[in-house]
Amino acid sequence: MAIALTADKDFVCSTSYAFKVWVVRMGLRHLRYFVAVAEEGSLTNAAEQRLHTAQPSFSRQIRDLELEVGAKLFERRARGIALTAAGRVFLDHARLVRQRPESR
Repeated sequence: MAIALTADKDFVCSTSYAFKVWVVRMGLRHLRYFVAVAEEGSLTNAAEQRLHTAQPSFSRQIRDLELEVGAKLFERRARGIALTAAGRVFLDHARLVRQRPESR
């Protein structure tokens, strides 16, 4: 089950339940990885310095996340990454989920 992410205002209302289902299905590890990359602006820095994970497997996890969500969350650039519009919406949801006490 892929969740279609769009950057429009209806996303938050229409897919909040689907997002919760996705979190249960995929797990919090993917959210932790996603937030780390978004905040670091670099797959390498997030993997090696923040999460102490090998970068190739980390990149694969992010790619799997994008496939599962059904949207491109990051723009890959020569010097780092940037969130897409869908990535910014997804980041807001990911942070909310991670702030919940049972998510830690």
